[in-house]
Amino acid sequence: MKEYLKVKLNIIDNASYQQTIERFKAFLFSLELPIQYGNTFEAYIKESVEDELTLSIRDKYAGSTNIPFSKLHIGAKIFVLDSMNRQQFNHCAEATVLERYFEAAKRRTSTTQAFKPLTAENSEVHPLNLALSQRAFNWIKLGHTPSSMEEKWHIFFEEGILHFARSWTNTEVFKVKINKNDNTYFLSEVQKHTQFGDIEILKQMLYSMMQTGSKVFDKD
Repeated sequence: MKEYLKVKLNIIDNASYQQTIERFKAFLFSLELPIQYGNTFEAYIKESVEDELTLSIRDKYAGSTNIPFSKLHIGAKIFVLDSMNRQQFNHCAEATVLERYFEAAKRRTSTTQAFKPLTAENSEVHPLNLALSQRAFNWIKLGHTPSSMEEKWHIFFEEGILHFARSWTNTEVFKVKINKNDNTYFLSEVQKHTQFGDIEILKQMLYSMMQTGSKVFDKD
């Protein structure tokens, strides 16, 4: 899953702004003033059209990637910081959020090898009795795209199945079947690798993803 922002820009210090673009193609953004480390996140410039930017958010926000919509919603103002000097931030521009959207993880990415699915020979099926709200499902189905080999899991959703693969080999470890009943989604069973799979690790990941979804989609 990748997260993007489209913003309208108001440049305050043009020299500082241009230097940062030329050197990094990225900015630190602050959700509040005065600027504090815990209020900042980093984003790369994906596209630039006149006074509008499309930004790709990096995995950095107070030690977490999860910025609630209540803080970063359409119309929210964010403060663009000069990335040249991380010791003394320069407030070089302001931006108004026009759009925030997510791109779901895919089976194959630029940082993964060819996907190696589970087979009947190397897997076994276990029951899994978990329920998801619509909000949690909306987040979980986005999956996770590993940006480096240090991130252990590649997660993507296809045709009612949530796939968990090891990031460095793209070998599938878990395959979770999801069924819908009204506005509730049920994780009814899991197919796991006989050698690598641990159901408790899977449950921990699912609970963590559910909590993240509740936080990100919180608009209060």
